[in-house]
Amino acid sequence: MARWDGKYTIAVDFDGVIHLYKSGWKDLDIIEDDPHEDAWRVLGEYVEHFHVHIFSARGQEQRGIEAMKEWFKKHNCPQEIFDKLHFATQKPTAHLYIDDRAFCFEGTFPTVDAIKSFKPWNKR
Repeated sequence: MARWDGKYTIAVDFDGVIHLYKSGWKDLDIIEDDPHEDAWRVLGEYVEHFHVHIFSARGQEQRGIEAMKEWFKKHNCPQEIFDKLHFATQKPTAHLYIDDRAFCFEGTFPTVDAIKSFKPWNKR
């Protein structure tokens, strides 16, 4: 999980983490909402310490990756951050995943009811 240069790889989900995702899913290349207010600040910190892979179901097709890249540019992601991002075509091997739709497994599996009632942070 560490690269030859000693930096860990972290994977950051796009929809619901970087992109606010208030409008919900439209299509691979339709991304309507703004970035999270802290997105550029924290990504700037992350790229200095880690290899940052952006992952999303959108990344399974090239037009989805291109749409995410265009969205970053449209929303003025600083070039020095953008140039250090990697866009994953599948779930990357990583030291840590930052995702709005996940349970942190700490030795106990979530119950069926907990899974059914799960809501991401922006839907609570």
